[in-house]
Amino acid sequence: MKPWELLDVTRTPDGSTLELRRHDGEYVIRAEAGYDLMTSRMHGSEDAMMPLACPAPRPGARVLIGGLGMGYTLRATLDL
Repeated sequence: MKPWELLDVTRTPDGSTLELRRHDGEYVIRAEAGYDLMTSRMHGSEDAMMPLACPAPRPGARVLIGGLGMGYTLRATLDL
């Protein structure tokens, strides 16, 4: 079994840490307490969010996406 690889660590304004880890093609953003915030394995809610929020954007429409995370909502927006 392959071990998780720690790619980077950052400190948040409140002093806690966030880690970016990789394991066999899967990526995880993990909080200090071991809580997985985002994973590349499951992102269906991010994929579904944009078509629900803006089902028929006008050509040239501008959309603000907050908290990009791993970019799945951005990808869904660009696909529209």
